[in-house]
Amino acid sequence: LMQLSCDLWGPVIIPSPHGLRYCILVIDHHTHFMWVRFMKTKDESCALLESILLEIKHIHAKHHAQTTAFSHVLKFDSDTVFEAAETQSMCAKLGVGTQFSAPYAHHMLGKAERPWRTIRDCAAASMHTMSVPTSMWSCAMSTVVHLRNRTFSRAVGTCGGVPLTLLTFASPDASGFRVFGCAAFAKVPDAQRKKLDPKSFRGIFVGYPPNSPGYRIYNPATRRITTSVHVVFQEDVSGFGKCLN
Repeated sequence: LMQLSCDLWGPVIIPSPHGLRYCILVIDHHTHFMWVRFMKTKDESCALLESILLEIKHIHAKHHAQTTAFSHVLKFDSDTVFEAAETQSMCAKLGVGTQFSAPYAHHMLGKAERPWRTIRDCAAASMHTMSVPTSMWSCAMSTVVHLRNRTFSRAVGTCGGVPLTLLTFASPDASGFRVFGCAAFAKVPDAQRKKLDPKSFRGIFVGYPPNSPGYRIYNPATRRITTSVHVVFQEDVSGFGKCLN
């Protein structure tokens, strides 16, 4: 963990159900591990970037403090959001150095620019395969990043590797991977139902929670996303009504 790149993407023409239209990506050059956050306006980017950097500092203190000192350089493009005094002050407070690429020289920030196309294409393929509405783009992109952080890539290091393993020395469990957009039946907690109410609801699998086990399930009846570990999946059936052959 020595060099990081950060890039901002958006605005998206079709906002998410929560009104999200932008996303920010941070990638570690050594492990290729990626952090992604979503926001309604670009004004939120500094706060979200700070949360990512604090998470990186926590990971470093937990897994790498005995081998290397925390010394990071964060590369940006020339977006005014990153050049703002608020962002510069935040990075300085956290002990993170900053560098900027030249205007319109996207190749100088290739580490952060290149993953966008892969993330977008994989997210689009996942949504089209399961007939998921385009408005769920943020959930699809978050799921793609989650999976890429936990699968082998030959681009990592000299011989390839798994980003999560290189970052935290943990081995990911692929048995919990599910088909994005498939039908899912999640248990309703006993405290949230009456005796004759259904014990589960039919929803759509839309990803994984960032900091806890389980699955994120979209309930079309309430238009809310809940997290549950008690879920039964129908991975050959689209949660939005299309049966796959």
